[in-house]
Amino acid sequence: MRICFVVDKFPSLSETFVLDQIAGCLERGMEVGVVCNETTFGKDANVDDRRWKSLPGKVVCWWGWLGRYRPLLRKWSGKSWDKLSTAIDLLYARKLHKADVIVAHFGTNGLRVARVIKRGRISAPLVTVFHGNDVGGPMHDNTLARYRTVFQNG
Repeated sequence: MRICFVVDKFPSLSETFVLDQIAGCLERGMEVGVVCNETTFGKDANVDDRRWKSLPGKVVCWWGWLGRYRPLLRKWSGKSWDKLSTAIDLLYARKLHKADVIVAHFGTNGLRVARVIKRGRISAPLVTVFHGNDVGGPMHDNTLARYRTVFQNG
């Protein structure tokens, strides 16, 4: 089984739960890959384990060479950023094609993948793992509807 994890940064010491899940999948003989916004190899010796550099499914940046501009583009206003980032996500969606299952950590990453699924670019099932604040905050300020696409498509 080929599993693709979608995360913000990889590897990340502050997200040991992701590393533990990946290690567990590898131990069970699954082919694991990671699609992220930023790779952090060489930035933290605590997580620079050779296992993460040599994953069978590789570690790739979702936006490829455009990823370096993500922080700059992120400064755009809400709807402009939303439309632009979704368009770029769709453009690079092929990086998710080989997965049998996609595991997105945090609601925002689940939303990105769900939008790609909704537009028919990929067909793998999506599992979104929410981590407290990404669903707790919207629940309290009544903006949970932002995840409607995730709940419908993944």
